[in-house]
Amino acid sequence: MAQRWEFYLDRFQIMIKFKDKIFKKKSYYEISIPNEFKVKVKTESKVTKGSIIAELIPDISTINVGSKDKLVVKVGDYISAESVLSEKKFFFRKKKIKSNLNGVVKEITENSILIEKKTLLTDDKTSQITSPFNAVVKRINSNRVVLEFESTQLGLIDAKGDTAIGTVNYISQKELSFQKYKLQSYEGSIIVTDFMDSKIYPKLSAMGIVGIVTNSIDFELFNDIVTLAVPVGVISGFGLLKEDKSLVEWFESVKGHTAILDGRYNKLIFPEYDNDKN
Repeated sequence: MAQRWEFYLDRFQIMIKFKDKIFKKKSYYEISIPNEFKVKVKTESKVTKGSIIAELIPDISTINVGSKDKLVVKVGDYISAESVLSEKKFFFRKKKIKSNLNGVVKEITENSILIEKKTLLTDDKTSQITSPFNAVVKRINSNRVVLEFESTQLGLIDAKGDTAIGTVNYISQKELSFQKYKLQSYEGSIIVTDFMDSKIYPKLSAMGIVGIVTNSIDFELFNDIVTLAVPVGVISGFGLLKEDKSLVEWFESVKGHTAILDGRYNKLIFPEYDNDKN
């Protein structure tokens, strides 16, 4: 459907109605899979938000021990390289079997101890890749999984940077000037605001966010941005443009929902956002 643009002149400010830029469409999201991970899903399988897409392939080491050795570890113990695993009296001294890596004891048999390479800092989040939303697995190859999903999309005038995924939060430029927003954590968020200038961009970038969507932006700032701390999307245009009130209301209604800022195709995508609020 062709987009319909409505322009309103008000003291040299232009307000662009954005409601006609919102549309529903099937979308795709690609997840990169590192070589050391194994894909756990199949093509055409349905996944929900948080479902495991791939897991780190365990690095298992087998240590041989004697059936009569005295074990000094048990399943679940975290051990470091050179830790003693078992002991055996050998004439007038003890023979000690030691670990050859940092890890966790996964299994103990009569003649062996299986150790998975791991550190205390390793957790499920670093050993698993999960789906960020409900979707269907459309394609799988050796290093990526493509998810297909229904979405609501907002077309952008322009964008710069890579694709980012996060939760949406609207903060006006006026609110961003308050001290409290320096203290609040928005890590993992895509921040939406009404206007961005050279003072706002570094402040937002330092808040741990993953992307910025602004109603309007200073043209020179947008043009001069080469190295991006986070990707930037523009809804209405360049200069200080008047903001459509319905834009604020709409973003308030989707606050906290998962969204994808697509800097390549100039879109803000909400995967099934009506049912996918965090």
